[in-house]
Amino acid sequence: MMKTMWIEPDAIEDVWVVNNRKENPGHIESLAESMRQNGYLRKYPVIVFKAANIPVETDKPYLMACGHHRRKAAIAAGIENIFAEVHDGTEEEWIEMMSLDNFQFDVASNPGIGLAFTEQERRSACTQLLLLPKYLRKTSVSLANSWKVSEGTVRRWRKEAESLIDEGMSAVQALGVSPERFERLKEVMSSAHRENEAGETVAVRQKPKELTNEERFELWQEIKTAALFDQRSDGIRYLDRNGFQFETFRAYVCQRYNIQDSDIPHQLTRGKLQNIYNWIAGEDPEVIARCKELQHERDALSQARKNCSDYHDKVIRAFDENLSPTPGNTFSSAHIASLKAFKKVVKQRFDGFDFDARHDATTCDQLMVVQQTFFDICADIEMKEEWVLTFKTKFSDKARQDRKALEQAWSDARKEMFTALSEYPRDVSKVAFYNGFDKRFGHPSGRTREFTEPTPAITDETLTADIRHFKDATRDIRSDTDWMQAMPEPLRIIDALRLTERITELHIKVEGGGREIRIAEFDAETAAEWISAELQEQLIKIADRFIYSDNRFTDS
Repeated sequence: MMKTMWIEPDAIEDVWVVNNRKENPGHIESLAESMRQNGYLRKYPVIVFKAANIPVETDKPYLMACGHHRRKAAIAAGIENIFAEVHDGTEEEWIEMMSLDNFQFDVASNPGIGLAFTEQERRSACTQLLLLPKYLRKTSVSLANSWKVSEGTVRRWRKEAESLIDEGMSAVQALGVSPERFERLKEVMSSAHRENEAGETVAVRQKPKELTNEERFELWQEIKTAALFDQRSDGIRYLDRNGFQFETFRAYVCQRYNIQDSDIPHQLTRGKLQNIYNWIAGEDPEVIARCKELQHERDALSQARKNCSDYHDKVIRAFDENLSPTPGNTFSSAHIASLKAFKKVVKQRFDGFDFDARHDATTCDQLMVVQQTFFDICADIEMKEEWVLTFKTKFSDKARQDRKALEQAWSDARKEMFTALSEYPRDVSKVAFYNGFDKRFGHPSGRTREFTEPTPAITDETLTADIRHFKDATRDIRSDTDWMQAMPEPLRIIDALRLTERITELHIKVEGGGREIRIAEFDAETAAEWISAELQEQLIKIADRFIYSDNRFTDS
């Protein structure tokens, strides 16, 4: 039932959650200006529904179906009442009216009011309609003719709407779908019938249910078993009786279906997986022949890559033996910097050649070009061509000279430090000095630095830091800084044995007593805390030797 009447625009509720259009402020202002001049024209009524019949929370008596922009324009223009068609319908009729009115609106005949649908708005409107059981029940052909779009477009929109329904109530609730409507939509989806343009019930062609990922992997394993891919020959997987590798067959599948290797099998449909099974189980001659061709191509390419890699390694070895500033130490910073410079010179010398080009090559011919370039580089190094000698003088020889000078500076700084230590007025052991040096300059705790001659494995940065530390330590020794003063002097064993107030057991041994009694009385806990167990044992042996030889300790 429908009637027309004038109503206040504020008495109408806008429910944008189910509206397939986006608010256009410019259009609202244009309509408002027209209304300020002409008032609200009766021939352009808005369409509203009584709110009492629709499950939407609102305190207003009407819900807007069509005319959202006109209502807002009227409010902006100060219009007290607007003309409206008031419908006494259901929620689904309200949503249907909201979408279809805009679909049927003829912008050409109403240029002052109409606003054409965008593609996104048209798509949103169709989604809203497909979430109505009435429209979801219709065939795609009938909807395509009604909406003036292709059948394929309707099928795509229908699939999107059905996906939302499959996700559950939470996915469609935001689009205004009630629980009751949701259950009816699920019933329509499960039905094998649709309604055509004539209103007749027709059967829907049912597609086989698609496989789950677990089912795809299971079928893929059956394919491998059918072909006996898991049988091994010389450690490599082969297809039984035909001699091509399983990886080759995967490559064939990727070519045949234009997919990536990582897409197997989860991007393959039931039909494609069944086709693959039939190829192998039936030993399809065309498939077998193509796989053999691919295997031959892969073998040739693999051999070409190996040859290319071998020549690359030859060049690197030739560089290390003839041009590297640190032969035998490929991890030194000088070697890495020099090799980087060498690659840059090679790129200039051989028309932009890149050492890593072998990784990008995809054919045997491309790899042969790379291999030949490596061969030429290696030959030039062996023949000491002019560009090689120029590089050696500019980079390698200079780097070696710089390294030799750095090592000499290191030796000089170390010598100066130990000279200062030998002239230090107090007697300081080298072990104590090494430990103090480590603590002073941030070396790991407990690590002793012997400061032996540098090897090629020691980086320039480490040597430079050592030189700085040697010089700082030399200044600290000569200035007698706190860390030097804190180092203990060597303690003679005889002096340690004289500390009888702290080493009671040794005192008892010196005074005499039975051996069994002395051993029983000895307790490591009463020894000085700074004497290790090993040193305590040595001291006991020394005391025993003196006691049994009837000697007494002297200062000598």
